[in-house]
Amino acid sequence: ARAAQRHRRQHQCKGQAIQAPAVIQHDIGQRKTAGQASIRDTVAEPISDAAIDEMEAEEDADLGRLVRTKRFTMKPMDVDEAIEQMELLGHDFYLFQNVEEAIPSVLYRRRDGSYGLLIPKGG
Repeated sequence: ARAAQRHRRQHQCKGQAIQAPAVIQHDIGQRKTAGQASIRDTVAEPISDAAIDEMEAEEDADLGRLVRTKRFTMKPMDVDEAIEQMELLGHDFYLFQNVEEAIPSVLYRRRDGSYGLLIPKGG
């Protein structure tokens, strides 16, 4: 019984796949006779320099805008533990309370895969 059901479903699917292109062709024919242009018939108008300048200005306005603020507690840790935490989180940088310096520090991944550490000067 299952084999017969599977055969019927496969036969139905094949029939639908064969019928779909005919329906699509009919729809295209209807659109063309109704005076609608196809995508191939459409020609894009060139964009003016003023329009390009306006789009670039809008993009520049979004650059440098603060979009999120996050507050968190910093657990005091050494650099090795900060590396571990950064790797666990999958981040490229990690702000932590450096126990060796007694101040907040930033650990970051360098392009070559090594790490860097930013420590503010006391003063």
